[in-house]
Amino acid sequence: MKKNIVLLALLALSYTYAQQNSYVPSTEVTPPSLENYFFTKNGNLDISGNKGGFSHQIPIYSLKNGDINLNLNLTYYTDGVKVNDIAGLVGMGWNLNAEGMITRVVKGLPDEDIGFELLRPSKDLMKTALSGNFTDNEYLNNYYDIYRKIYSANGLEGEPNLIDSQQDVFNFNFNGYSGTFYIDNGVIYINENPDIKASFIKIQNPTTHKYYLKFTFITPDGISYEFGGEEAFVETTKITTNCSKSYSREPNSTWYLKQIKDSKNNNIDFIYDNLYKSYPLNYSESYSITYGNNNLPGEIISQKSEKCTSYFESNNAKYLKNISSKNINVSFNYDNRLDYTTGYKLNSINISKNNTSIPILFNYVYSGPNTSDVNEYKKRLFLNNLSINDSKFSFEYDNINSLSDRLSSNIDLYGYSNSNTYSYLSNFHYNEDASMTKFISVFGDKIANRNVDLYKSKYGVLTKIIYPTKGYTELTYENNTTTELVNKDVFLTNNLYVVKRNCEPYSSQSDTQVFEFISNGQDISFDSSMNVNRCDGVNVNDFHDTYSLTIENLTTSQTILTFNGRYDRFLKTNNGFEMNGENIILDIPLNFPV
Repeated sequence: MKKNIVLLALLALSYTYAQQNSYVPSTEVTPPSLENYFFTKNGNLDISGNKGGFSHQIPIYSLKNGDINLNLNLTYYTDGVKVNDIAGLVGMGWNLNAEGMITRVVKGLPDEDIGFELLRPSKDLMKTALSGNFTDNEYLNNYYDIYRKIYSANGLEGEPNLIDSQQDVFNFNFNGYSGTFYIDNGVIYINENPDIKASFIKIQNPTTHKYYLKFTFITPDGISYEFGGEEAFVETTKITTNCSKSYSREPNSTWYLKQIKDSKNNNIDFIYDNLYKSYPLNYSESYSITYGNNNLPGEIISQKSEKCTSYFESNNAKYLKNISSKNINVSFNYDNRLDYTTGYKLNSINISKNNTSIPILFNYVYSGPNTSDVNEYKKRLFLNNLSINDSKFSFEYDNINSLSDRLSSNIDLYGYSNSNTYSYLSNFHYNEDASMTKFISVFGDKIANRNVDLYKSKYGVLTKIIYPTKGYTELTYENNTTTELVNKDVFLTNNLYVVKRNCEPYSSQSDTQVFEFISNGQDISFDSSMNVNRCDGVNVNDFHDTYSLTIENLTTSQTILTFNGRYDRFLKTNNGFEMNGENIILDIPLNFPV
């Protein structure tokens, strides 16, 4: 049997061992677009207390119809700008809360698909089952059912089966409500806001025969929010790569808010435009070695190193075009952007009511080279100022022109800009074991700097807000620090120095030195020596010169142990004594070197 060793470098470095010809159920992870993900993620952030990030909100307009109150606002959140981040419609870190959406990270297969079998055992059980490292009895008792499902489920498009082993993760953000949920057996389970009632149905398009989920959320005030249900309100995700890694599906990843309705049939409606959207998403490196049966360095069957860029693509990306209600119309106007060719940025919002108009204008600045060339790796979109009916807000950021290029190797283990000067990501020394020497011998030493740069890791964050009144707020950031409570042994030491000088007149009385300490269960150790100098004219047997060490319990006045030494034999503990309550136990015999 062959043995594969694979080393992968992405944001962190890892390596795994795997047998060939082992089938693993689908572990594809398909995210929504970065803009949509950050919209729902940032809406779900708890900013109370010290969470390590900064949040700010600018109210724009409150749209009312019946019992419905839709608040339009601009929010900012940052815990740092990562190298591969892409700005949303209103700039890096900013989100316009006007519509609402549900996003989904697909893990394995989409949970609403039919024709596959659920298989969701524990991670450890699945790992053991796939390794094949068990006895026949263990196989029959513990793993037979897993293998039956893996190899008997019907497959499509040449796949051995259709197995879904993980639940998808859904996020939602609309009109001040946000959270996460998952679907199990047709039921939505919301992890936050338990007072929100949520349900979904599956609707089939009679022409295309495609299925679309329609979500309905009812908030505690009785207002109903409807998402998706047809192609005009659903966005798909396709992930492609320029390497051997492949993604086989194009699942629905975002459901947009279609309508808000109250109990009196008052409603607010949303209209979206479609746009093709594509941009580079991530970059990784991988190294692999395949050995023969004996796993000897001389038996390398194959070796492979690969650099891989993944790309996000959506043929039906959505942009909010219009919000309409009784006597109120809100229109949104977009323009092309320079940081990726198929993207849009929001230029303006126009709010019309009763023949009056409120203009909201957005002005941007790009990081990177000061040219008009489109370079999706070097440029990033930042909101420079916002004008609401002639009231102007301005914003400043930290060193945006010094941010690392997107998808570059100047990236620390957490994804932020750093000072790596090598053109690769990998560092074979982050895991110091025998397998690393094999990779070094085959691919050469890789020593990329993935350490945190205390200054560059903060580049791109908002540092100043200037208000229409000309007042301002300045923001200061510092890197995360961690503390750990540890117990540290602190040993009390003392030197006892005893001198006996009694050439004339002679005295048989002993000299004594005392060291008092508190026993707390720790080991004690000692090391002694003795020097003898004869008096002038004296000729005696050296063996009559002795000394002793005594340990006493001062509480009970009990002598615990006494040790006697002499001039040519020293008292010394090997590994110390173990203190146990009032008793002292000799852990290892004394050593008397000659």
